[in-house]
Amino acid sequence: MSITLALYKVLGVEGSEWRVRGAIAADGLGVNDSSGIRRDPGDILYQNVGAVSLTGVGSRFVVAVVGVILVLMALVPKIGAVILIVQPFVLGGTLKFMFSMIVAVGMGILADSFKR
Repeated sequence: MSITLALYKVLGVEGSEWRVRGAIAADGLGVNDSSGIRRDPGDILYQNVGAVSLTGVGSRFVVAVVGVILVLMALVPKIGAVILIVQPFVLGGTLKFMFSMIVAVGMGILADSFKR
Protein backbone atom coordinates (compact mmCIF):
# COMPACT_ATOMS: atom_id res chain seq x y z
CA MET A 1 0.00 0.00 0.00
CA SER A 2 2.87 2.38 0.71
CA ILE A 3 4.22 2.06 -2.83
CA THR A 4 0.75 2.69 -4.24
CA LEU A 5 0.40 5.85 -2.17
CA ALA A 6 3.90 6.99 -3.15
CA LEU A 7 3.09 6.57 -6.84
CA TYR A 8 -0.15 8.49 -6.41
CA LYS A 9 1.78 11.31 -4.74
CA VAL A 10 4.41 11.40 -7.50
CA LEU A 11 1.78 11.36 -10.24
CA GLY A 12 -0.45 13.89 -8.49
CA VAL A 13 -3.42 11.51 -8.48
CA GLU A 14 -5.92 11.39 -5.63
CA GLY A 15 -5.33 8.29 -3.51
CA SER A 16 -8.99 7.45 -2.97
CA GLU A 17 -10.00 4.23 -1.27
CA TRP A 18 -11.28 2.53 -4.42
CA ARG A 19 -8.05 3.32 -6.32
CA VAL A 20 -5.87 1.91 -3.56
CA ARG A 21 -8.04 -1.21 -3.30
CA GLY A 22 -7.88 -1.68 -7.09
CA ALA A 23 -4.10 -1.30 -7.16
CA ILE A 24 -3.63 -3.79 -4.34
CA ALA A 25 -6.03 -6.25 -6.00
CA ALA A 26 -4.17 -5.90 -9.32
CA ASP A 27 -0.85 -6.51 -7.56
CA GLY A 28 -2.27 -9.59 -5.85
CA LEU A 29 -3.52 -10.91 -9.19
CA GLY A 30 -0.10 -10.29 -10.74
CA VAL A 31 1.69 -12.08 -7.91
CA ASN A 32 -0.74 -14.99 -8.24
CA ASP A 33 -0.17 -15.22 -12.00
CA SER A 34 3.60 -14.91 -11.74
CA SER A 35 3.84 -17.69 -9.18
CA GLY A 36 2.56 -20.09 -11.85
CA ILE A 37 5.30 -19.02 -14.26
CA ARG A 38 8.28 -18.49 -11.96
CA ARG A 39 9.57 -20.39 -8.98
CA ASP A 40 9.09 -17.50 -6.57
CA PRO A 41 6.09 -15.17 -6.65
CA GLY A 42 6.68 -11.65 -7.88
CA ASP A 43 6.31 -8.49 -5.89
CA ILE A 44 5.84 -4.79 -6.54
CA LEU A 45 9.03 -3.26 -7.90
CA TYR A 46 9.89 -0.35 -5.64
CA GLN A 47 12.26 1.24 -8.13
CA ASN A 48 9.27 2.15 -10.28
CA VAL A 49 8.56 5.01 -7.89
CA GLY A 50 12.04 6.37 -8.60
CA ALA A 51 11.67 5.85 -12.35
CA VAL A 52 8.31 7.64 -12.42
CA SER A 53 9.61 10.51 -10.28
CA LEU A 54 12.69 10.90 -12.49
CA THR A 55 10.94 10.75 -15.85
CA GLY A 56 7.46 11.96 -14.95
CA VAL A 57 6.02 9.23 -17.18
CA GLY A 58 3.32 7.09 -15.58
CA SER A 59 1.41 6.05 -18.69
CA ARG A 60 0.04 2.52 -18.98
CA PHE A 61 0.83 2.58 -22.70
CA VAL A 62 4.52 3.16 -21.98
CA VAL A 63 4.51 0.27 -19.50
CA ALA A 64 2.89 -2.00 -22.12
CA VAL A 65 5.46 -1.03 -24.77
CA VAL A 66 8.35 -1.64 -22.36
CA GLY A 67 6.80 -5.02 -21.49
CA VAL A 68 6.79 -5.99 -25.16
CA ILE A 69 10.42 -4.87 -25.49
CA LEU A 70 11.40 -6.96 -22.45
CA VAL A 71 9.67 -10.04 -23.89
CA LEU A 72 11.51 -9.51 -27.20
CA MET A 73 14.81 -9.17 -25.33
CA ALA A 74 14.10 -12.45 -23.53
CA LEU A 75 13.20 -14.31 -26.72
CA VAL A 76 15.82 -12.82 -29.07
CA PRO A 77 19.29 -12.80 -27.48
CA LYS A 78 20.71 -10.30 -30.00
CA ILE A 79 18.22 -7.69 -28.83
CA GLY A 80 19.05 -8.44 -25.19
CA ALA A 81 22.77 -8.03 -25.97
CA VAL A 82 22.18 -4.33 -26.58
CA ILE A 83 21.96 -3.84 -22.81
CA LEU A 84 25.52 -5.16 -22.47
CA ILE A 85 26.77 -2.04 -24.28
CA VAL A 86 25.93 0.11 -21.25
CA GLN A 87 28.83 0.29 -18.82
CA PRO A 88 28.18 -1.13 -15.30
CA PHE A 89 29.13 2.11 -13.54
CA VAL A 90 26.50 4.00 -15.56
CA LEU A 91 23.82 1.55 -14.46
CA GLY A 92 25.07 1.73 -10.86
CA GLY A 93 24.92 5.51 -10.82
CA THR A 94 21.43 5.45 -12.29
CA LEU A 95 20.27 2.96 -9.66
CA LYS A 96 21.74 5.06 -6.83
CA PHE A 97 19.91 8.12 -8.08
CA MET A 98 16.66 6.20 -8.57
CA PHE A 99 16.71 4.69 -5.08
CA SER A 100 17.51 8.10 -3.59
CA MET A 101 14.36 9.38 -5.29
CA ILE A 102 12.40 6.60 -3.55
CA VAL A 103 13.78 7.79 -0.20
CA ALA A 104 12.87 11.40 -1.05
CA VAL A 105 9.30 10.46 -1.97
CA GLY A 106 8.96 8.40 1.22
CA MET A 107 10.25 11.26 3.35
CA GLY A 108 7.77 13.60 1.64
CA ILE A 109 4.90 11.25 2.48
CA LEU A 110 6.06 11.05 6.11
CA ALA A 111 6.35 14.84 6.31
CA ASP A 112 2.81 15.22 4.95
CA SER A 113 1.45 12.71 7.45
CA PHE A 114 3.05 14.62 10.36
CA LYS A 115 1.40 17.85 9.21
CA ARG A 116 -2.07 16.37 9.67
